Amino acid sequence: MKSLTVLTVAACVAALVQQPARAAIILHDTWADGDRTSSGADGSGIDSPWYSSTGTSLNVSPGTMSASIAASSSLTFWTYFEPAGTPVALANIGDSLKVTLQFNVAGVAAQNTSRAFNFGLFDYDPNGTRRTSDGGSPGGAGVTGYRQAMNFGSSFGVVNALQTQQRTAVGDANLLSTSGDYATVGSNGGGNAVGAPGIANGTTYTLTFQVARSGANSLDLTTTITDGNALNLTQTVTDSGSPTFSFDTLAFRPTTGGNTASTINFADLKIETLSAVPEPSIAAFGALGILGALKLRRRS
Repeated sequence: MKSLTVLTVAACVAALVQQPARAAIILHDTWADGDRTSSGADGSGIDSPWYSSTGTSLNVSPGTMSASIAASSSLTFWTYFEPAGTPVALANIGDSLKVTLQFNVAGVAAQNTSRAFNFGLFDYDPNGTRRTSDGGSPGGAGVTGYRQAMNFGSSFGVVNALQTQQRTAVGDANLLSTSGDYATVGSNGGGNAVGAPGIANGTTYTLTFQVARSGANSLDLTTTITDGNALNLTQTVTDSGSPTFSFDTLAFRPTTGGNTASTINFADLKIETLSAVPEPSIAAFGALGILGALKLRRRS
């Protein structure tokens, strides 16, 4: 009877372990309403307001948000996808936050060696001050998080276009504009060679940026950019001493149009959480199984 009890407990535990993570969508913006200032459910998804360092450079038409970047100057635009004081917290090992974005470009830059396409996930709680209006920097003092610094052009100018970085100089008021505020995590990724085909005008790309808690102090960060055909950049790195496991902000900063593109069009943005905690019904089933096994053991 003892062996039966052990097998029953093992089966229940396995049932719990093998269940897929629960997903919850917290933002899904397609800009179908032609508005970048709305928040909450709008019939086509779940919105959050977008702000821009130059308001006239971030415009929306039904189905598209377009960022216009001058050839020799930068543009920062950002959204707070969670209310102040309630960031997404990766409390358990296996919890993750995933950004999935579809975009296309016009006026793509020629080959260059700059890592000029910057985007990242950040936490403004509890020390950052939110800026909820257009104009200037979003502010960065007290803000922790990570960014991807990507080489961007019609062909790649560096080996391994992707470089994940942790924000280490959290006292700086500029969130994305100072490269010295960031330290590279792991090694560069992407797998591309210098001169390999890069970003093409008019092609639709899918970008994912995912952060997943992998230990008490560690975070796995995965970036992919694909076009569904030839381009397939991917990188996964681990930060063994992560400064944060909470996130509430998504931000972008193409440093210049001359090193990225004159226009970047965003068509579909989804931010979702994946929880390592099993569904309540699954947990209940596992608990009942374990209780039954213990009852069998007492009878034996």
